Amino acid sequence: MSRQPKPYYSFEDYLAAERECVDEKHEYVDGQVFAMTGASFNHNLITANVARHLGNTLESRPQCHGLKPPGSKPGGIQA
Repeated sequence: MSRQPKPYYSFEDYLAAERECVDEKHEYVDGQVFAMTGASFNHNLITANVARHLGNTLESRPQCHGLKPPGSKPGGIQA
């Protein structure tokens, strides 16, 4: 018994389909689209805690240079 060849998707086709699909996430690899499994509760909890702690820390440091807008230069000069 032969296998059916997997369809090839362009990246543009993948993006268009992914925008329409709000219930699932997919991964695009070399023209193939794979369904991604959902993250575990613990993974989501850890992610949320890390983001919260990082945000709180960065808010307390207004001189943080890692959060400049794209295209900005030192001293606040816009590119």
